[in-house]
Amino acid sequence: MVWEEGRFETRQKRMRITLVLSFLLSLTLSHHSGHSLPLIVQLICCTLIEILAGGWFLFDILKKPASPVFRPFSLLVLLSTGAAYVYSVVITLRGGHHAMLHVIFHASGSVLVYALLIRYLAENALWKSGERLRGMTKRAESAGSVKEGEYFTVAAGDIVPADGLVEEGEGSLDTWLLTSDRTPVPKKAGDRILGQSVCAEGSLHCKADRAPEEQVY
Repeated sequence: MVWEEGRFETRQKRMRITLVLSFLLSLTLSHHSGHSLPLIVQLICCTLIEILAGGWFLFDILKKPASPVFRPFSLLVLLSTGAAYVYSVVITLRGGHHAMLHVIFHASGSVLVYALLIRYLAENALWKSGERLRGMTKRAESAGSVKEGEYFTVAAGDIVPADGLVEEGEGSLDTWLLTSDRTPVPKKAGDRILGQSVCAEGSLHCKADRAPEEQVY
């Protein structure tokens, strides 16, 4: 799932507004459920939540191409909350002395709000991960110009552009992309470093002894 930065910020703002409105409506349902709030008012509040919050999940299912990340989750949310909503609507329309005790509008509304909150947090996490990867890719592309014998400096978050030797400084490198080991490796003057590893902390001034196109992984 790919968003442009401006569109993503607008989308997140709209989702936050939806979350606030839906949360306030769900609080009303939760506080009064089974007590003093008339059934017709519960129906209206829950219907608004279904439209506001449920609309985000319905869009996931209907849009083309479908999102492989969120579509299964959206389908599960709509089926479960929709069933609770329809059941409560039927109970409301049938009426009866004990109808107030059987409706579960509050459950349908609350689950939708919590699901939308999860969706909001997940989208933010995906966006931040994507931003980090895009930044690393740009740094790797710019580092590709380092030639054998040239000096370069890497700081925390930078990608090492080529194999070489540490001339000055201390730090640690994350080599999990190369070795699958996520433990940072301490580095100091005289130590060898591998290109495409990531500087986890510190600052290292190095000399490339192998051109990027000649690196061995």
